[in-house]
Amino acid sequence: MRTRTWWPIGRGKKWLQQRDKALRRDNYACQRCGRTKEELRYMQVHHVISLYNFADTMKAHALSNLVCLCGSCHSFAEREVYRQRLLPPGMSVPSDEYEALLNELRVWCQPRGRKLELARKLDVSPTLVTFLLRGERLLSLEQWLAIKKIIGPRRRTDRK
Repeated sequence: MRTRTWWPIGRGKKWLQQRDKALRRDNYACQRCGRTKEELRYMQVHHVISLYNFADTMKAHALSNLVCLCGSCHSFAEREVYRQRLLPPGMSVPSDEYEALLNELRVWCQPRGRKLELARKLDVSPTLVTFLLRGERLLSLEQWLAIKKIIGPRRRTDRK
């Protein structure tokens, strides 16, 4: 019986060796949250600069471009990479501002029927809205701006 790996074949022949070197260098510990392989069953290796930005996979797999992360921190890192790809060149949305808007959106969607209303206004499926609220999908710039209009001006909590 053949075992299959989850990563794409296009990673190159030396990927597994470089991955192991990165894991050993980082002592099998997540470099973001500090959790170790003993606490988790599996550690992942993240490309700081995305693999797809390199013509030569060996340059992409340089140890200086690899970092050991746990699954949840790796997902967070990949969302950040994806989020930046959604924005026009030269424009970036601060991560905490994005999360704040997402939290406001979660509160706004709590009354029954609001998810469906949001899906109609954004012209997306209700399932996609659920994924957005869970943080499993990212907002495009157009969706970001539309949501800011839909939920209205931010409430100031520091008023006396």
